[in-house]
Amino acid sequence: MTSIINVINYPSLFVDSIKNRLTLLRNQFNKLSSAVSTLTTPSSKVIYQTHAGALVTSSINTAINPQPGDYNSSNDVLDVITSVVSLWNQYALDLDTLQTANGGNVNSFVPDFDPLFNLNNLVNFAISQLFAMSLTAKQERILFLESDSNVILLTHRFYGIDESNDLIDTFINQNNIGLSEILEIKKGRKIIYYV
Repeated sequence: MTSIINVINYPSLFVDSIKNRLTLLRNQFNKLSSAVSTLTTPSSKVIYQTHAGALVTSSINTAINPQPGDYNSSNDVLDVITSVVSLWNQYALDLDTLQTANGGNVNSFVPDFDPLFNLNNLVNFAISQLFAMSLTAKQERILFLESDSNVILLTHRFYGIDESNDLIDTFINQNNIGLSEILEIKKGRKIIYYV
């Protein structure tokens, strides 16, 4: 079982963005969750509890181990919080579906309390830390250009100028500026910047 859980947790260790890793874990969870209605034996339900719980744990591990550039703004952090909470809520709902009326029969299933309690504490702690992180992260601002401008002027306006021009590249990436807008950005264009 430990080897299987290690394989389930492996995507959280990939050197990839949080968004991609969480999407991969969410897809794995959705495939597992879609089979809940077919689980009839107590042993298959215990296996589901273990494997799906490992995916929730793995999503938390992903959320608290970002790659550089994953948390550029408070919106990025809040999106990850939403994803983790959604996964946890679906897991709890699935376990409620699998639970039988009581644990008195041989074929009864009641989820094991200890792992659920520990996982609940882990989820709550991770979410509280992510909320604290979102309070100190940059906040997104949106502006619609009042007149025609260009990348250099707008970067200087919102971020200042640096010697290596990294801020210009950052500004271009944040606003998905293509070749047609490098020299001139038209009046009325939506501009995103962070403070």
